[in-house]
Formats: sequence, structure tokens, C-alpha cells
Amino acid sequence: MESLSLELILRCLAAGMAGMVVGKQTPALSLRLIGYKETKKGKQYKPYVFPEWRSWLYGAGLAAVWAMAVYCYTAAYVVTIAALAVVAMVVIYVDNRYRIIANEITLPLMAFGLLFNLLRGGIKGVGGSLLAAVFGTLVCAAAAVLTKKNQAVGAGDVKLMMAAAMVTGFYGFTYMMFFMAVSMGIYCIGGLLFKKLTLQSYFPMGGFIALGMVLAFFDKQLMPFLYQLM
Repeated sequence: MESLSLELILRCLAAGMAGMVVGKQTPALSLRLIGYKETKKGKQYKPYVFPEWRSWLYGAGLAAVWAMAVYCYTAAYVVTIAALAVVAMVVIYVDNRYRIIANEITLPLMAFGLLFNLLRGGIKGVGGSLLAAVFGTLVCAAAAVLTKKNQAVGAGDVKLMMAAAMVTGFYGFTYMMFFMAVSMGIYCIGGLLFKKLTLQSYFPMGGFIALGMVLAFFDKQLMPFLYQLM
């Protein structure tokens, strides 16, 4: 993390503005993916109710992540986190609107996770990535079994959890799970308080997994803040 300076502030603002612009394209990027899958499989995916006002959240979310990445990391990590954040936004949109998690996202993400951890940790990094994938798969598979009756967790969630764990590696996996749980808690409590959710409501898991994966890169910045709140 650099010391705060005018140059750094301007770079963060520029990154945030760029993130806002790219984030607003999330629906268009997502629909292109859906169109590709529909052509490939020869069937149409039925969209669920999805209020258009939510679209601004993707721009705001990506702006925040990109600005934080510029503030906290060097260029190589900024590019990595920025790309992962775009992937996360597409996952959130597609899973919320179509209730699917595309293999076209999870499989490349797995390959990226292995390569990323190989470059930053060598064979040990790859081993940690694979070990995290095993733990992630077991956790998500157990949740799928427990929620089999209402199908709250599906095969796509399990594959996404595996892919996200492979990206974060063994060290980051714990933080990924923590931030995933926190974001789910905030969503559920807020939904119940504002009467947008009930105890029987179904909500897609993919977005929380993807969000946890991205936030795991900011554990050193976010954890002290959360400790102060407790």
C-alpha cells in the first residue's frame, strides 16, 4: 500500500470512474454470455424478475473495487483483481437473473487460479490452490445435500466454489468464506428488515461466492475495520 499522495488519489479516482463505466456494461456482457449459451445449447433461458434499478449497483461496486485495488496494490495485482471483479459482476448478474452459473466462467477461472498461484507461490502455491479447492468443494457439496429439498445450492455453485477457492489459494480461502458469510448475513438481515425476503425465500449463492473471492484480496484492509465494528 502506498502512502497517500495527490497522484495516488487521482489514480484511485480514475480507476473508480473506469470501474463505473465498465460496471454499467455488466448487463450487456452477461446477456452476450447468455446468448452464446442459448445458441450453443439450442434453448432459451427464462429470466427471473430483475428490477432495472439494480443495474447501477454493478457500476458502483466495480468502481469501489478498482479504486481499492489501485490504492492497495501494485499494477500486476490491480489488473488481476480488476479482471476478477468483472467476472464476479457477471456471475452475480447471470445467477440472479437466470439462476445459472456458466461453465464458460467456472472452468477458465479454475485454470486461472492454478496459473495465478503457480506464479506467486510455485508448486507450493499450486498445492495450496488445490487443497483450498477440496475444502471449498466439500463445504459447498455439504450445503447442497442439506438444501437438496429446496435446491438452494446446485452443481454450478459447487463448481464456482471450487474455482474461487483455487483463485484465493489455501491462505485466502478462509477469508473468502468469511466475507461470503458476512455478505450473505447483511443481505438476509437487510432483506428481512425491509420485507424483501422471507425465511422461505430463495436467493442465488453464486454472487456471494464471487464477492467473497474478490474481497479475500483485501483481508488486510477490511479485517481491522470489521474488528473495530465488533
